[in-house]
Amino acid sequence: MIGVIGAGTWGTSFSTVIANRSDVMLFARDEEVVNSINSLHENLKYLKGIKLPLNVFATSDRKLISKIEDVVFSVPVQSIRQVIDDFRPFFKESVRILNLGKGIEISTLKRVSEIFKELLPTSRYSVLSGPNFAREVALKEFCATVVASEHEDESEYWQKLLIYPYFRVYTTDDVVGVEISGGLKNVIAIAAGVVKGLKYGDNSKAALITRGLAEITRLGLKLGARQETFFGLSGVGDLLLSCTSFQSRNFRAGVLLAEGYSLDDIKKRLGSIIEGIYTSEAAFKLSKKLGVDMPIAQQVFAIINKEASIKDAIDLLTSRKPLKEFY
Repeated sequence: MIGVIGAGTWGTSFSTVIANRSDVMLFARDEEVVNSINSLHENLKYLKGIKLPLNVFATSDRKLISKIEDVVFSVPVQSIRQVIDDFRPFFKESVRILNLGKGIEISTLKRVSEIFKELLPTSRYSVLSGPNFAREVALKEFCATVVASEHEDESEYWQKLLIYPYFRVYTTDDVVGVEISGGLKNVIAIAAGVVKGLKYGDNSKAALITRGLAEITRLGLKLGARQETFFGLSGVGDLLLSCTSFQSRNFRAGVLLAEGYSLDDIKKRLGSIIEGIYTSEAAFKLSKKLGVDMPIAQQVFAIINKEASIKDAIDLLTSRKPLKEFY
């Protein structure tokens, strides 16, 4: 039995992949979600219209995690510390963790792996990231992803469990690179949505994505990541997907910002967590702390916090002093 903490869209979808080789227990807070999964084999709230395998079950009883060795976390990054604390009394001492969350904790500027090292130092941590929209995964449309762990046997464990003809899994030991690329791409996706909402052309979109990748890479390298990771599935792969599709909540948020909607209206319209909004603040603070030039991320943060209009942000970006392409 594999436990999945978080029965939102991605956690529910990901449970269908695990179910190819194992029973799954989804841990949800919402009793309506629990009931719909157990009685109808469908998550009516987050993944309506897709039947779940019969070996996917749901519960709201945190104590049941004590019987489970392998746990997947599908939790918004800004909430993950609290969720770990909620479940910590019931985890096995050397619980195996696979994190699906993407982002950086605002209050501490820590990546998720660092939060787990702080709160569950004996856990065995891996992170999965890549260009994977939840509904397409649940529909078993072909995709590829990467699992990162500091310990090769851990990433290979998840690879063997998850790999399937429609779900290709690769491994790496570059946890920093996978976490930074997965988190920061959401910020660039908001910027790409703004470009789309302003009805700019393909040249503008290509420039934005490419320069966005450059600044994500600069931050990652400063933190000790390897450059090739940013040209892989969790880097350019996920960035391209998130910056070009209306399936991306962050991209849609950027479009709505460009169309004049307020942040509160956008959150109501999209209905679920928009990670890039929160990660923009963490990226802004981290880039300042480390002295890394991240102009796009910084202007996304300025727009979100009403410190700059979209026009002013674009003017600032396009009037920057001439630079070498790589610096």
